Amino acid sequence: MSKEIKEVKEVKEVSSGIKVNDIEAIRPKDLPLVVELPEDASLAQVAFAKSINAYAYQNREKWLVKKDALIAKLESLKDAPDPVEGNLKINNSFI
Repeated sequence: MSKEIKEVKEVKEVSSGIKVNDIEAIRPKDLPLVVELPEDASLAQVAFAKSINAYAYQNREKWLVKKDALIAKLESLKDAPDPVEGNLKINNSFI
């Protein structure tokens, strides 16, 4: 038995004037960014901005309190070195 996914993205109007929207058509796929960076932002700023955006949506009350400090931290990362990608593990037995 195969399931078919219908790509119906239209508004259906019931005879009484009630409009029924397709849930996929009205649900946003991506949340708007709280913090938007300029084109010349460093990779460190980009990585921190992703965290800030998630934090702002998940902890609205805390975001409102800590917003100025987090934005100051974001601005200070302009000339920071790029973050290290991947899982870097250091074995202390060799040091």
